[in-house]
Amino acid sequence: MRKDVKILRDRRGRFSKGTYNPQGKIWDKEEIDFLKNNYLRLGNCEMAKILNRSDSSITTRMYLLHLKRDKETAKNIFKKLMSGENNPLYHKKVSKKTRKKQSNSRLSGLESGIIKTWNKGLTKKNDERIKKLSKNRMGHKVTKETIIKIKTKMKGKHFSKRTEFKKGDVRISGKNNSNWVGGINKRGYNRSEFNDSLKKIIRERDDHLCQECFIKQEELIRKLDVHHIDYNKQNNSILNLISLCLYCHTKTNKDRKHWEEHFKMKMFIKELFNPQNIVAFENKKLIAMERI
Repeated sequence: MRKDVKILRDRRGRFSKGTYNPQGKIWDKEEIDFLKNNYLRLGNCEMAKILNRSDSSITTRMYLLHLKRDKETAKNIFKKLMSGENNPLYHKKVSKKTRKKQSNSRLSGLESGIIKTWNKGLTKKNDERIKKLSKNRMGHKVTKETIIKIKTKMKGKHFSKRTEFKKGDVRISGKNNSNWVGGINKRGYNRSEFNDSLKKIIRERDDHLCQECFIKQEELIRKLDVHHIDYNKQNNSILNLISLCLYCHTKTNKDRKHWEEHFKMKMFIKELFNPQNIVAFENKKLIAMERI
């Protein structure tokens, strides 16, 4: 045992605060100053590498010197240590079996009630956090570059066989479904008239192009939407329907009067220059328009 080291013990025989362990290295003033100056910036592992000590020695020294980190600083240090190449899972691919196990465990936890979603049953009226989230997202516009990135990433991706089977299952579709209300949708659509065949006719009429941004249907993930120009979902005439992409279709939820006049003018010009139509004018005013 070293002569220059004094060992003080408490009643239970443990080393008291401020003493040195004779079996380890003695802490110099430079090392202690380095620890005091950098414990809020660096992690224990990083300081251990720099000082050539073990992690446990640094944790004990910090305890003896009464050096404590806040939760925020500890989180930031942990993020730095676990980000990029420092993460042990960096460049490691998770197999499909483990992903399935993770998803199944999460689903079982949600069903049993062990895992709980924080926003379940909460609305803007009930909770202030959702109010803040809605205010932050209000007026947020997505750039065209991000839309193109999303489209390129999602292109070629399909639903799983299970979901595709559920979507196209005859046993639970149409009249066989328990929620069948005679072909009338909850949103107000009359599915007997506004069906896939009518949508196909309108897409073909518009040459499979969005009539606002003129993007092709081939470049999109999904088919073009069919929009009611006058917002009357029961008015399923061909002149009242126009094909739009999802991005342009979401725009029409605001400023409805503007979009109604805009698309009516577009349809009028389209039908006016259509060679299949006969147009009659009198005193520079349109009297009649009929299809041959």
